[in-house]
Amino acid sequence: MKLIRRSCELILVVLSALLLCSLGALADDPFAFSKMVYNAEALGLEAGAPAPLLEELGVLGSGMILVLFHDGGTNEVVAVRRVAEVLGLPTIVAVSESTEARIEELRVLLGQAVQLVTNPMASDLLAAYQVGWEANREGITFLVDEAGVIALRRFGTPAWLAYEDMKVARAFAAGEDLSAIALPQHVLTLEESAPAPNFTLLDQDGQAVHFADGMPRLIYSGLSPVSFLGAQIVEDLDALRREFAEVEFIWHRPYPDLSDSLETWRLYQDPLLANLYPETYGISLEQFTANSEDQIETYLAGKLSEIDHLLGDGWRLALDSGERLATFWCLFRTIPYILILDADGRVALPFTDYADGEWRIRDREASQDEVRQILRAITAGED
Repeated sequence: MKLIRRSCELILVVLSALLLCSLGALADDPFAFSKMVYNAEALGLEAGAPAPLLEELGVLGSGMILVLFHDGGTNEVVAVRRVAEVLGLPTIVAVSESTEARIEELRVLLGQAVQLVTNPMASDLLAAYQVGWEANREGITFLVDEAGVIALRRFGTPAWLAYEDMKVARAFAAGEDLSAIALPQHVLTLEESAPAPNFTLLDQDGQAVHFADGMPRLIYSGLSPVSFLGAQIVEDLDALRREFAEVEFIWHRPYPDLSDSLETWRLYQDPLLANLYPETYGISLEQFTANSEDQIETYLAGKLSEIDHLLGDGWRLALDSGERLATFWCLFRTIPYILILDADGRVALPFTDYADGEWRIRDREASQDEVRQILRAITAGED
């Protein structure tokens, strides 16, 4: 165990050194920090990779559910407890950088069926599973099969484990192939071909949006143009849209899915959650359904009205019900981001924050010019 910990500490030292070396690039590349934080080495091991530290966790050869949080996590870990109680799978929740009070709250939420791991082992798991701090703020879940191979990796709240009567968890426990059951996650890296979604996103005309049909694309998701920062980003990107007529500019708009909302209502009927938000979840399923339908319709209508002028001026909408594209392509942040694909569907610019952690564009001119150079490269030679 000491050897494992020293190895993990060495990994952290190396990553810290790389961070320091990369800081010098920030002055030259406006997206350098984003590229450093959101990459395959910091977003967690993907499906198909061997899972580390299984022997140390005491689950070698048995398969497991592993949930990692950087801080105190979310109360929706109740879903993890319910799955563990019903299916009897070895289940571990690891939490680093949390208060003692929050740890005690988690012990109550998780009960006896889930093993709660704290530091130093929690930090060892973050390093071994290659989960960076930015990624782990969202929470991340790994399903590891009996052969010690990661079957599924998923960012965000683990509430989805309880959805559809634990559909994915039940299939995993039964040893079924999850590829046709659960939506996978792919970390898109530079020059990689972006896998085509196996679901359909619709544009403002109700037409299917495709991402591998011979057209280069810039995909933007994030702030509405009515906000100060959103208006700045749209102004700069729209100028590029007019400059590069051969590139399709997509406005990615994720919005809540009714079925997911109903699953959340069911989760919050758990006795340990029922009193948290009584005005939202302490009502009948029928009333909650009606409220959710109205809220989704109002939300979507409002968001679309904000960009109606853009949709009429050359932008194309991509409606993402339930944030499926965000899940599929590992677009796990809500801060404004862009993604650029060339005509062959290869990644010319991976998922990249267009604003920094202080909600500002670090250098508007440099950011716009960086995107311009990429668009020039992928459209060179086109008529």
